[in-house]
Amino acid sequence: MNDPILEARAVSRSFRLPRLSLTGKRPEIQALLDVDIIVNEGETLGIVGESGSGKTTLAHLLMGLDQPTSGQIQYRGNDIATMSRAGLRKLRASMQIIFQDPNASLDPRLKVGTIITEPLRSLKINTDHQTRLAELLDAVGLATGAKNRYPHEFSGGQRQRIAIARALAPNPKVLVADEPVSALDVSVRAKTLNLLQDLKEQFDLTMVMISHDLSVMHHVCDRVAVMYSGRIVETGPVEDLFTAPEHPYTRTLLSAIPRLRGGSLLVDESTDDVEGASGERSSGCSFAPRCPLVHDVCYADDPKLLSLGVNGERSVACHAANN
Repeated sequence: MNDPILEARAVSRSFRLPRLSLTGKRPEIQALLDVDIIVNEGETLGIVGESGSGKTTLAHLLMGLDQPTSGQIQYRGNDIATMSRAGLRKLRASMQIIFQDPNASLDPRLKVGTIITEPLRSLKINTDHQTRLAELLDAVGLATGAKNRYPHEFSGGQRQRIAIARALAPNPKVLVADEPVSALDVSVRAKTLNLLQDLKEQFDLTMVMISHDLSVMHHVCDRVAVMYSGRIVETGPVEDLFTAPEHPYTRTLLSAIPRLRGGSLLVDESTDDVEGASGERSSGCSFAPRCPLVHDVCYADDPKLLSLGVNGERSVACHAANN
């Protein structure tokens, strides 16, 4: 296993909400709580969970687009929060993000060539911009003439390719993809995921893939971290999680994947309803009210993320699994 390139250490993030009364205190919502994650150089780490689990908040923290309430985000051992302005500028060249919706992330007033080369100008990267632009358009499968057109002239999949090209422009080491295919038609999702895999090899990237879809994780990731209600509840190699999930929530996510039986598309209707995982905190395990393995200790004691087995590749936060 390669050395860690990106780490989150005991990271928590809370947000203040508007006051409910004129004299009352502003309530808080806990989006992340004591999250530990290691991204090893050269791998693709998947972060999976339902809407509201804290995936995008964690992605923004890893990128330095937001600051944790407590804990540290480290890039190659350096705390992002304590970096100088020059250090942050260098970090921006080393880490880039692909946002979920290309319609929102691409400026409709700018031509594609200007959009893709904008990071080169902003970060003052000394290279031939037009040569780099031609290389990137070719890498993402777009014709050279695309540089003179506007984003609205392209399909959704092509716009996401433009966003990918822009993220690759400064030649980053780490690429964070926040739900990169969820806004695309099913027919182009596989093509986009295959493109990302090819680009990872071509540009020697380390990737963090954010998704609510475990089938996406299975397609592109080496390891997976499962999030529920702002916590990491299970981590491990992707094949291990698919063949032998340890946490009840991971099993619930897997059982929700549609599958074929006798030529018919089926979804397990016995799956617990886990929609609407919120940031509200109480004592004990946040999944306890929906867990089929719940015991009294689950309501009283919050389970810690502990390693399983001798090699330490698997971790799970569950009293039933750890016992």
